[in-house]
Amino acid sequence: MKSRSARRRVVVAAGLTGLAALAGVAREGSADEAPRWQSRGSLDLGAGLAVRDNRGAVGQTDGTAVAAAYAFDLAFRATRGPHRLALTLHSSEGLSFAPVAGVAVKMLDDLKLGVGYELALSRWVLPFAEGSFEAPLFSTEEVRASPQSFFVTRADGSRESSFGKRLHLTDPLRPGSFRESIGARTRPVDRTGFALAVDAGLGAAELVAGGQRALADVGGTTRVEAIETESSYAIGPELALHTGGRLDDRRLLYALEARARLPLASTDTRVAKALGAAARTDVELVATVSLELVPWLTLDYGLGLLRRPLLIERIELRNTLILAARPTGTGLVF
Repeated sequence: MKSRSARRRVVVAAGLTGLAALAGVAREGSADEAPRWQSRGSLDLGAGLAVRDNRGAVGQTDGTAVAAAYAFDLAFRATRGPHRLALTLHSSEGLSFAPVAGVAVKMLDDLKLGVGYELALSRWVLPFAEGSFEAPLFSTEEVRASPQSFFVTRADGSRESSFGKRLHLTDPLRPGSFRESIGARTRPVDRTGFALAVDAGLGAAELVAGGQRALADVGGTTRVEAIETESSYAIGPELALHTGGRLDDRRLLYALEARARLPLASTDTRVAKALGAAARTDVELVATVSLELVPWLTLDYGLGLLRRPLLIERIELRNTLILAARPTGTGLVF
């Protein structure tokens, strides 16, 4: 039977990184028996204190705060001969109390669903198709300690103003980001300490963000500026890089995913009307590191960087550091 530490390493590699396609080996049936589906699932739950820093992330509360948080990961993988199927679910939430404003605000709010299929013809050629959905689970508000003047620029260019301590920014599950990719994958390196995969193909993205708001405050004034966001789509060639591994001596897991999509066709949103094709390129960088301090306690760091020029004219940045306790019964493999 696997030790609890070994099970944790399997679960965190699948849940935190979202790179389930990097793991699993196709199993062949015997010569006189057709191969059957072989499946495995994993579940992990951690809770603790998180330090969250959001810089311009749409659907998140801006700023830095300490929050009481949890992280939940569920993964399911199945193989049949060269066929590989992966399903993943990640949810993390964190609540912080803002003494100046006298209210509790969300600081950590991430939901991600993923599905992927891979045909393992060889380590060098692996046709794949995958999709994902990502969004904050709850609504977002901008909360200030004292009454402020809020100015919102609508999608049609008109402006509206209000005065108070709160400004509603986004609804639950908004902005919702869908992504679909199809192409070929190659794995030049596939080791325990370091694995590398490169994807090339066609990607599409749909952003459900119509009627939502995002902060566009430049500072230096007493008023708070925001813009109304728009729904959009983009489709074009896509390139992605996945890398990760586990260092046994340090009980350390790490992963990095970088993705870029050059849109051949995309929506002419107000913020992107003057941008050419190259300037409309979507860029996504996600990095995670997990250090197992003891079998029931981990220190996890996550970095998310998004460039979504059809949504807003800035880089969206998320930093998360969480000290998470893993109570008995988590880290299950089934």
